[in-house]
Amino acid sequence: LVCDGERVASLEEASGNILTVDLRRPTQPELHAGSAGTLRFTGLPPGMKQCEIWLPTSAQVELRGLRIDDDASLAAHATSPEFRWLHHGSSISHCAEAVSPTQSWPAVAAGLAKVDLLNLGFGGNCQLDQFVARSIRDQPADLISLKLGINVVNMDSMRERTFTPGVHGFIDTIREGQPNKPILIISPI
Repeated sequence: LVCDGERVASLEEASGNILTVDLRRPTQPELHAGSAGTLRFTGLPPGMKQCEIWLPTSAQVELRGLRIDDDASLAAHATSPEFRWLHHGSSISHCAEAVSPTQSWPAVAAGLAKVDLLNLGFGGNCQLDQFVARSIRDQPADLISLKLGINVVNMDSMRERTFTPGVHGFIDTIREGQPNKPILIISPI
């Protein structure tokens, strides 16, 4: 839980479903059924505050409900973020192994820069997919960074002949909706 830009609490719940993937047999995951759990943030200071719930980077979450105290009120945030950074990349950006979602490198960098982050890092799946380019095209952003190439190399999914036009097509799609926004492209080392 982040309130007014500060991390105030971190909770874990282990009662839900668990999907186990053995990397020697990644196409044969095992589902271990669990029950629904409840997380409760207590001891928050009184008064109005902007709260964000950061979900884990290494788990699928099904949110079944959100409740607040009877004497509290809920209001939509009246203004949009002052500056939004949209980032897309591979597992290095996904940060599934981060201690918490607020400790991934994009979250830490966004916190230090005091900007709003939308992290579209997909472990093993930064493959220049057009649906991702369209998603980036359609999101409000002030800066876009793309960490491209490592998954294409690791999965051997494109050759040099198809990679270059793939990157150009990806950027062209983003530019349809973001014609003047700066785009930073990071390649693998």
